[in-house]
Amino acid sequence: MNDELHVVIGANGNAGNAILERLVELGKNTVSVTRNGKLRNNKLNGKVKNLMGDVFNSNGLAEQIKDATHIYNAVNPPYYEWVDKLPEITESFIKLAMTTDSKLIVVDNLYMYNPDQTSNLKESTAHSSPTKKGKLRARIAKMYLDAHQNKGLNVVMVRGSDFYGPGVRNATLGDQFFPNAIRGKKFMVFGDVDQPHSFTYMPDFAKSVVNISLADNKERIYHAPNADAISQREVIAILEKELGTQLKYSNPGSFMIGFFGLFDKMAKEFREMLYQFNQEFRVNHSRYASEFGNGYTKIEDGLSETLKWYKTEYETKN
Repeated sequence: MNDELHVVIGANGNAGNAILERLVELGKNTVSVTRNGKLRNNKLNGKVKNLMGDVFNSNGLAEQIKDATHIYNAVNPPYYEWVDKLPEITESFIKLAMTTDSKLIVVDNLYMYNPDQTSNLKESTAHSSPTKKGKLRARIAKMYLDAHQNKGLNVVMVRGSDFYGPGVRNATLGDQFFPNAIRGKKFMVFGDVDQPHSFTYMPDFAKSVVNISLADNKERIYHAPNADAISQREVIAILEKELGTQLKYSNPGSFMIGFFGLFDKMAKEFREMLYQFNQEFRVNHSRYASEFGNGYTKIEDGLSETLKWYKTEYETKN
């Protein structure tokens, strides 16, 4: 519809950037909101309206985007800021969407689920994680669902597993992984390298988010589509075939990650989530498939495209 206005807040993050690209690809009237008013993706300059805005100033931001019909929450502060910032961010987004009478689409993860049920994670899996971050994500989800139930908020949460893909940097398969693999340097992998794990290809995630945003949703929570779960050892084997060389990696255990955490705040926060890589971790996306089809990129193709992107980045900067 021509009168739609799609506003992506947190547009410079991994997910926000991909969602923005997808909306532009579909010719949607789109606004990006970043804290500095600039886009990291130069290809999008001139194709979207860029606003400088802060979600913590919801009143001022609501005035800037008063014509919005769809608001995308792609804001994701570092792990160590979650406790202090995520509840306030959630309240701000609820207020923004209610004030502008917009549909709110939330980029979400899988941390809230019961760790004993990771062999087949569904949207109905209990939000009973014992971890600090899992409990917080369960609390955040409840805030959105309560606002839907009690305030009439039109909200939908789209949950992805560990992201990878062109443009994805701060991730397990991100800028500490691909550049080192390309250069023949040692990189780290975590947990049991032979356990199957669902990885979410970012372009697929962005497509699913936009598909869901444009639909009259039957549900409030969806898992984005993923290729079949694959072990990290298999990921490495695919890349070795692509690069034509044997890769070198280390596999620090929980104790070493705890030691790293003495000096690095992100490592400290990552340790409690290590269970996701120490056991079978499969994400079921049958709910999404039943409404939108089973569209996802094969892991071999996704890794190949990601590798090409990182090679281009590396060559550009060297």
